[in-house]
Amino acid sequence: MARRRRKGFTPFDDEAIPKREEVSLDEQIEEGVMLAEFGARMALKNQIIIGVLTEPDAFDDERVREAARAALYEEVQQEDESASIAEDERGSAANREGKALHHHDYRTDDVANLRRREKVHAAVAERLWRLREDREYLDSFVARARADAWSEISAVIETKLDDVWPPLVVEDKSGGPQEKRVKQLRKELRREVRAANRRW
Repeated sequence: MARRRRKGFTPFDDEAIPKREEVSLDEQIEEGVMLAEFGARMALKNQIIIGVLTEPDAFDDERVREAARAALYEEVQQEDESASIAEDERGSAANREGKALHHHDYRTDDVANLRRREKVHAAVAERLWRLREDREYLDSFVARARADAWSEISAVIETKLDDVWPPLVVEDKSGGPQEKRVKQLRKELRREVRAANRRW
């Protein structure tokens, strides 16, 4: 029995892996704002749905705008809290050497990353705070939340109607009076076409 020869393997080369471009601070802030806006919009969407179901006449534009400001304010508070946590972690990590024991065990090597997180969260909070006071932005934000709410409401209504609406029964009426009328109409059309062709 012939033995299979082993292939020679080359050692793994870390340098062969393409280096990943570091995401800029501005890109991280934009992404943070986008995620926070999404969370606030979903919260507002849910408030709109509840408002429509419980008090449809009282949920006017100004009330929805105030609810949007409140939803954005909640995100501002969360971002401020995250910035504060990153700052506290950075302070304690600066004095701890060695390898981390788990993913929340920050050490001196993590100080720069924690500072960056702190900056991102603080910048996102500041941007959301400014957007809360921008009437044009709020109107657009409310319009998107309303569209999301109505999309969800209409999907539920359609599903409910599909569940309760009786299926449409189509009877086979081939050979019946309707079929005879269609055949008669075809004959008349052919006759008219022939007559029109003769005139030409």
